[in-house]
Amino acid sequence: FALESFKRSGVKAPMYNIGEGVDPNYFHPGIAPFTKTPKQKFRFLSNFAWGRRKGVDILFEAFKKEFSDKEDVSLMLKVLPAYWGHKIKDEMKFLYDREGAAPVYLYDIELEKWELGRLYTSASA
Repeated sequence: FALESFKRSGVKAPMYNIGEGVDPNYFHPGIAPFTKTPKQKFRFLSNFAWGRRKGVDILFEAFKKEFSDKEDVSLMLKVLPAYWGHKIKDEMKFLYDREGAAPVYLYDIELEKWELGRLYTSASA
């Protein structure tokens, strides 16, 4: 979007669109999975900054509607607070009624870049 806007506005200097970098040493399918993962066979992973506008309530509602605790599935949340003082665990208890629901696991810690790739590898989707 921005590159085309600059070109249309008359900018003549050479311009290139460079995507975000990914280090293939840490992000590839062959990397060893994260060791602290749920026991469920199928694991969903969502990675985001926890905040009101992220639709966490919708994610929880959809997950609970689709999956029960009788299925071999879990949701892994890799989240950090969107702002200082955010109490993610407390909000999660309020938003996600666990009775009869498939489990949700919270990873609210900073991970080294090599660990994040391992977390991705340990997820099914």
